[in-house]
Amino acid sequence: MIRRIDPQMFVADYGMVHCSIFSGRSVEFHPFENLDWKILLVPGGVNIERDVFDALASMAWLQGDAECCITDFETIPPHQESVAVGWSFHEFRGALGTYPLLHTVDVHLFGKSGSWGMICYYDDFSCMGLDPRIAEIFTDQLGGEEIVKQRFLRFSEENWFIDGRDKAKLLRCVGWGP
Repeated sequence: MIRRIDPQMFVADYGMVHCSIFSGRSVEFHPFENLDWKILLVPGGVNIERDVFDALASMAWLQGDAECCITDFETIPPHQESVAVGWSFHEFRGALGTYPLLHTVDVHLFGKSGSWGMICYYDDFSCMGLDPRIAEIFTDQLGGEEIVKQRFLRFSEENWFIDGRDKAKLLRCVGWGP
């Protein structure tokens, strides 16, 4: 089920957990409040691939997150379009189609457990922050952390057309570059 969350309800029901997850800083300056969290990069922006969604769903479900909150953070003020969806890839895609703002700006995905968050950048990559105690649950679903890293590096070489210096800087921020 896709449930729209109006801006006032977002603040009341999700605002505190959202603020406890996301710092508002860019990837280079640690975008998550918890500086001890594991940071991973995955291809796809909000168009994450099915297996990445399924790994996220499995990990989040184990944290007690029965639904995923998707909210914009680029609008002024932020959270003008927010939805909660169950862990169905079909529902997730349906929410993006029903609420087009979520498909055209950078968005945050998170659960009420506050143990993970994902920033889906419009330019087709996502930055995920996770409590280190659960990061392995996510990466194991995708074949391990090295596979997650290699998958992103392959994407960055083949499909990601950003300045090489910016790419190298981003990869260093997550420990994947020299």
